[in-house]
Amino acid sequence: MPRAKAEDLVYIRLVRAGGLVNQETDDWGLVRAVLAAERGADVRFIRRAADALWSSCRRLTRNEAEARAAFNTTVTALRAGDFAALKAYDRRSRLDTFLALFTRDALGREILRHIAADADKGWQAFETQFSEDLKQLVRRRLAHARWAGAREDAYQEICAGLASDGCRRLIAYEGRGSPAGFVLHVADRLLLDFLRGLHARRRLPAAVARLPLADQELFRLIWWQGMTPENARMALAGRALSERELPLALARLHRAVPADYQPGTRELTLADAPEPLTDATPEALMLAGQQDRALADATRALQTLAAGLPESERLYLNILLTGAEDLPAREMARLMQMPVEEVYRLRQRVLKRLKEGLEGNDAVKNWLVSV
Repeated sequence: MPRAKAEDLVYIRLVRAGGLVNQETDDWGLVRAVLAAERGADVRFIRRAADALWSSCRRLTRNEAEARAAFNTTVTALRAGDFAALKAYDRRSRLDTFLALFTRDALGREILRHIAADADKGWQAFETQFSEDLKQLVRRRLAHARWAGAREDAYQEICAGLASDGCRRLIAYEGRGSPAGFVLHVADRLLLDFLRGLHARRRLPAAVARLPLADQELFRLIWWQGMTPENARMALAGRALSERELPLALARLHRAVPADYQPGTRELTLADAPEPLTDATPEALMLAGQQDRALADATRALQTLAAGLPESERLYLNILLTGAEDLPAREMARLMQMPVEEVYRLRQRVLKRLKEGLEGNDAVKNWLVSV
């Protein structure tokens, strides 16, 4: 996921400091109670999970009727085997995040089953759930501005490839692993095929052709396909190009590529990757896009609320949002020209107002589900 802006980092700290994550301990106890088959625990868990499940279902469907059907499907899948799916919950993420991923997987499996039975009807549901994830994949793979015009063509090519021959590529899903991961893995291969087709007639510069095969493939991905160096390394995973070797391969290419070579005459370095994919698995791509959108919406909600705060509270919040790290109370007192004790009281008032104003906000709820 791209590095968050300073105001986003502060927003996250403020929301969490306000007590919105105090639910975690109770969630863990409730999960353990469900798995232990304690009386009434299943009902309490469904009540606890309902908001997160409904939010995910609503986001992944076209209308409320579809969302209701999706909700029933998800709850049925969650109850299966006496809540066997909860055995995978290990507290490394928020429970709402776990439920959001479970919902996506449950609905994804249902959609792929529908496609196998009726490709035309199933494709409509497939596009509703996966279109934005596919577009996000294209945007991240084709990060350079010169590829802006090709992104829509790339997306359409991916859709055509997935829908071709009665959706045979999608029907190949055998139920193992994440359906979203499966879909994005297949889509990524189609995207690379599309880009290779665009450049099938190009010839490598003579000096590049004398370099190792891994260097040549790195050249094609960066200079021809517009990938960032880090994304290109991820695409070459398993083909003798490690993270340590990437700078050396780039240096060899910079020496070998003619200065007037087109396209991409300027040198590309790791600094050209403003949004590196530190984990290029399909699920990471999917989650990164979902979190980016949810965080942007939640941040706008924070900004709207902040605009209505009293002047002193707005000033306090503004000072926080201008720094990447929390300022010590004494430094805050100096900037605001007030006693340290008043800064502590001001902080409590701001956090209380943020919690009261944001706790029931739909944008914030969606963001909390995504993180």
